[in-house]
Amino acid sequence: MRYNTIYFLIITRLVNCILLSIVILIPMTIQSQQNGHYTQYMYNKYEFNPAFGGLERSLSVNSYYRSQWNQLSSNPSQLGINAHMPLYLLKGSVGINVASENLGAERNTSVLLGYNYIIPTKIGTFSAGLSLGVLQKSIDGSQLRTPSGEYENIINHNDLLLSNNQGYGISPNWKLGVYFLNNNIETGFSITNFPTNQIPVGDYRIDLQTSYTFFTEMKIYLENIDAYIKPSIFLQANNEFVQTAIATTLQYGNVFGGLGVRGYDSQSIEGLIFIMGMQIDKHYRLSYSYDYGLSSLQKVNDGSHEFVINYNLQKLIGIGLPPKIIYNTRNL
Repeated sequence: MRYNTIYFLIITRLVNCILLSIVILIPMTIQSQQNGHYTQYMYNKYEFNPAFGGLERSLSVNSYYRSQWNQLSSNPSQLGINAHMPLYLLKGSVGINVASENLGAERNTSVLLGYNYIIPTKIGTFSAGLSLGVLQKSIDGSQLRTPSGEYENIINHNDLLLSNNQGYGISPNWKLGVYFLNNNIETGFSITNFPTNQIPVGDYRIDLQTSYTFFTEMKIYLENIDAYIKPSIFLQANNEFVQTAIATTLQYGNVFGGLGVRGYDSQSIEGLIFIMGMQIDKHYRLSYSYDYGLSSLQKVNDGSHEFVINYNLQKLIGIGLPPKIIYNTRNL
């Protein structure tokens, strides 16, 4: 009986070693949250929906920076710029979107070129757009392991399955979107990475999840004070969660501000949103937002900060139609 027990333990150890070797040799597949957070979604619509291109009827350039959960070690941050303008020869608009994102040990850089087809109608303007580009993703494996894995020579906290190397990978990236707007309301829906694809990053395989966004905003004129109030809803979703942001902004002359809330689901509110900004001159608009956290992370950070700068050429360009032709009878 004793020898049988010894043989059983030896065989069990061998099987465990073989299984561990197989797991180590096979590249691991990782899934993670991949949707960017946007507090000022109402001032940066082309960032998440390529169908918005050209609907401002002029060249529009947005640059933005976001520091999420500020002062938290390796907190997420985003930096990007996008530009779009109507191009009546193609009956639509063209645009470009460049973004960089830091997520602790993970770095993402994307470049997208977009086109959207625009249809003016009596009730408003419809648009359908597509952005195509590449995504570069890198992972620093050394940040995934503790500097010193052994504590009191008892416990080893270093996970042998996590690579200690720097990994890089490149993958196609795309977005599809539809949009509608008129003088009173605008709404849009977009989808990213459908169907899903996988990007090899060093020893890992990362699934690029399909994500969805929905946006709607109303424009209400307050005649008594000569101001506009704009309530809006922004939804982000993938196969695992739905996040909702609800905000209302008030624009009076060249200044504007707003309040809102952001939450992951009906049982959780992540934070309060505060927005303020100013139309500096004819071409430039500057806005700032602060998210005050209400989740458990609030104890270890001082909120999220986001800046958006917009440049608009303010030169009217026809949407989807050639410019008007003026006939001069003196030349006939």
